[in-house]
Amino acid sequence: MAENAGLDLVPVAGDISAEETVAAVVAAAGGRVDALANVAGIMDNFAPIHEVDDDLWGRVFRINVTALMRLTRAVVPLMLEAGTGSVVNVASEAGLRGSAAGAAYTAS
Repeated sequence: MAENAGLDLVPVAGDISAEETVAAVVAAAGGRVDALANVAGIMDNFAPIHEVDDDLWGRVFRINVTALMRLTRAVVPLMLEAGTGSVVNVASEAGLRGSAAGAAYTAS
């Protein structure tokens, strides 16, 4: 992270879909968040919809959708209070076409 030496970055580790992890990230930011980049996600096993079980569906959505919502929901009030901030959500090619991955990943 030498190229970002002037920035105060808060890396995220652990199960970001868990409220306690989100709270730890917000606490590590010290009450100020200027930008949030929602970039991470997980793939499924490229299974067609009739082969996707509830555990796979739940895991993919928990990480790719619920975690993004929870972290964004937690930092937006800080941005609103500061009067500034940016949130960037990155989507994969699956967001543009339905055949880029398995059913769970593409739906998420």
